[in-house]
Amino acid sequence: MIFKAITIQFMIKIQRLFVHEMLMPNAEEKKPDAQPMIPIIVPFPTWDDWVAECIAGCAELDYPDVEIYLLPDEPLPTDRAEEARRLAKGRAVHILPTGRGNPAQKRNVALRASSAPWAALIDADAFPRADWLKNATAEATEEVGIVAGPNITPPNDPLSRQISGLVMRSALGFGAGYIRHYPVARHEIEEMPTCNMIIRRLPDLFFREEFATAEDMMYCRDTRERGYKIIYSPEVVVFHHRRTFPIQFARQFFFYGRDKGRLTARGHSSARLGHAMPAGLLLYAIATLVFALIHPLPLWWLLPAAVYAVAVVVESVRHAHTPLLALCGLLGFPVAHASYGYGYLRGLPIGWRERKQ
Repeated sequence: MIFKAITIQFMIKIQRLFVHEMLMPNAEEKKPDAQPMIPIIVPFPTWDDWVAECIAGCAELDYPDVEIYLLPDEPLPTDRAEEARRLAKGRAVHILPTGRGNPAQKRNVALRASSAPWAALIDADAFPRADWLKNATAEATEEVGIVAGPNITPPNDPLSRQISGLVMRSALGFGAGYIRHYPVARHEIEEMPTCNMIIRRLPDLFFREEFATAEDMMYCRDTRERGYKIIYSPEVVVFHHRRTFPIQFARQFFFYGRDKGRLTARGHSSARLGHAMPAGLLLYAIATLVFALIHPLPLWWLLPAAVYAVAVVVESVRHAHTPLLALCGLLGFPVAHASYGYGYLRGLPIGWRERKQ
């Protein structure tokens, strides 16, 4: 009986070896598909040079299989559609007019049109580094729902945009979110913006279309609630043009602050005490000006202002690559904080009303 059992086991091993080596000679080489087809979703209202630059950047990706989804408000003129396909250099281009809508609405149109297991999100005023998707898919393990990385100011942007970039890559200017614009070590995070985000397609998960600028936060929260991680990699890089300083820049920070205040008032889990600090700084500045007109201020009252001024100087010098940019940073930080703080205060009553509904 023992000899018979040994003989049977030996024959089974011989059969398995025959199947493996003779019938399936490449079985050891088969691996899970590490580079799935990925649609790149680009929302924008109308065609401009940055859209063209974005398409051209996507065409140069060191990644074998991508499709580009363009989401304008209206159908592109024939010459623009032809230019888009020419810039794509053989990559498939899908043009899906959406009508007027915010980025969340536009991205959802593309997500519903594609059945790919992953999707790459980028803004129309950004363009990827050549290894963007190759590095992102290397992070796409089973427990990962989103891969993201820094969006960096293009080095050839003009001074008016470099000022904005200086503020945004500083922790003083952008809080903990500065890693969105400045590469740091790989780690798990809670949220990242959609200008550089590679997402796993999850059943019935889309962007919250009622949010104009905080839809990325909500999507990240929804992904984490489904048990998936969000991974930040400093090697998943796009270059992102900044708003011009000061008007567009101030407007952008106002909307950031408004939506943060709105979410805080609604009791959103992502709300942090630090989000309210620019609003507190703005109220302090207003109080200082008012009280200074009434009575001389004591030195202790001016201590926070002195600390803030030193911090602004240090960060301006640390993040600037020219003396002129450092000098401009002295104005950039106060504009950012005042705009954000005012937006935050405006967002609080909106959130309170929504919470009562």
